[in-house]
Amino acid sequence: MDEKDLHMLEILAKEKSITRTAKRLFFSQPALSNKIKQLEKDFGCRIVVRGARGITFTVQGELLIQYAVHAQTELRKLRERINNVQQEVCGTLQIGCSYLISKYILPPLLKDFLSFYPQVNIQLKTAMSQDIFHMVNEHQVHIGILRGDYTCPGEKCLLQEDPICIVSAHPLNIHDLPKIPQIHRQLDKPLQSSINEWWNTQYQQPPYIHMELETQDSCLQMVSEGLGYTILSELVSKDYPQLWKKRIEFPNGALLTRKTHAYILSEARQSRLVSTFFDFLAKTSTN
Repeated sequence: MDEKDLHMLEILAKEKSITRTAKRLFFSQPALSNKIKQLEKDFGCRIVVRGARGITFTVQGELLIQYAVHAQTELRKLRERINNVQQEVCGTLQIGCSYLISKYILPPLLKDFLSFYPQVNIQLKTAMSQDIFHMVNEHQVHIGILRGDYTCPGEKCLLQEDPICIVSAHPLNIHDLPKIPQIHRQLDKPLQSSINEWWNTQYQQPPYIHMELETQDSCLQMVSEGLGYTILSELVSKDYPQLWKKRIEFPNGALLTRKTHAYILSEARQSRLVSTFFDFLAKTSTN
């Protein structure tokens, strides 16, 4: 029994006449009678009883009519829901970002986005930016929000750009940095390369690495105690307003900065949800 059969039974129940039902459905009377006989054969019972004043339904026929009416109603509701889903932005959005982004950049963006699209469910993964970029390319996340500038086969948009700073408990003479203990945290390769490039324009000797720590917060705690300086994004150092900060400049006066981009593969645009979120991020771009 298919959707056409359900519709036929629904009309037959309303008209209680083979003639009027056939007319409404643009069937010939023999064709409608054959369809009824086929249903009776499929279910192994009589459905209708013909009389001088039209037709009546057997007990089995009544059950079948009840089912047909209910199924038609549910089918219409399902179509409406599917149509609404196609018009609405909803579903699960998988985002990959670095820890820094998840702490400082993403929360207000997600708050604004979800205020417009409350039916969206967010799944968030954090890792180093280079690992998130790999997740995007391997389709493990829909959108990656990364620190740095990567070559993307899809699209990217700039969210913000913030300076990299020397951070210390007390003012420093940057010419003396090679002699001062540095509290170092492992950075991703692009940022470390940029810092190394700047360092080599300023000094003939490597930095004096005093401590190797895993997190930015632990670096800043050590710096707060006067145990050395560190090099971090100005964005992070805002949590410690009492610390001294010096933006890093190249000899030509250009600042060493760290960009934050959103990345998306071209095929992800096929998702209304993913495309809407990426466009939302693009509107917040500093471009």
